[in-house]
Amino acid sequence: MNTMNYESVQILVKAELAVKAEGQNFSTTEYWTKRKEIGDAFCRAITREVVYARCTGLQLLTVEFDESFENSLTKTQLEKQKEFQNLYT
Repeated sequence: MNTMNYESVQILVKAELAVKAEGQNFSTTEYWTKRKEIGDAFCRAITREVVYARCTGLQLLTVEFDESFENSLTKTQLEKQKEFQNLYT
């Protein structure tokens, strides 16, 4: 393994650990309502942990939850959409 690959892997590992640690500070419902704030918090955590790099932006694209919680969230969102549609039909 060359040095460049080793350094890249180390950066990714430290960034992933920082995100996982910071992610525990938020409730699961906040991932639906505070995506930007959580992304900003993750970015700050990465900058703190990866001292030779600076995170200037991070966007949450995918968040995975326990399957039963995911199903519950989906059901709730579908019910809210149905209520909203009923207002206009």
